Amino acid sequence: QAEIIVNYLKSNPTLKVISSVDTKKTKKPPLPYNLLKLQIDMNRKYGLSLDATLAVTQSLRDKHNAITYNRSDCQYLSDETYADSAEILNVIRENAPIFSSKIAKADTSIKSKCFNSAKVSAHHAIIPTFDKFDLSKLTEDEKKCYFLIARSFVAQFYPDKKYVVRNIKLASQNNGYILSLSARQTLSEGWEELYR
Repeated sequence: QAEIIVNYLKSNPTLKVISSVDTKKTKKPPLPYNLLKLQIDMNRKYGLSLDATLAVTQSLRDKHNAITYNRSDCQYLSDETYADSAEILNVIRENAPIFSSKIAKADTSIKSKCFNSAKVSAHHAIIPTFDKFDLSKLTEDEKKCYFLIARSFVAQFYPDKKYVVRNIKLASQNNGYILSLSARQTLSEGWEELYR
């Protein structure tokens, strides 16, 4: 069937646009990490097993006091945490200067959907603490894990990504075939700037 269509289009190459529709969309930043999402990302990005990631988070918590409760199954934060967000961002900047330029662009007037006390269970999402630590004392795996957690928190203070989805329908000669395609064009990266 595919070969029949290809051969037809080769012998009838002229196509007519019968519709072109642009739809503007937005995409919100991903919620901060719970343990499972963090384990998935550490495995996908760095090949760490689930148990190894758990051990890394335990060390970040117990040895360096760099992150909040590491076994949380919740991805939401309380409204009280939102009130402390500027201070947390400043601590991230001091602990991990790699984030300085990104935190400079963060807008703490943005209150993302993750700040919702009603959705917080026994523990809130895993985020950086207020404590300062020496980044050079962290192992490579601890740094990678802390950077993921910090980035997901910083992303909450960036605007939504904005993009356009264009859906086009084309008709071959005599409307023998209708072809459709869609393309995406980014208007504003927003929080995705942090994930490049």
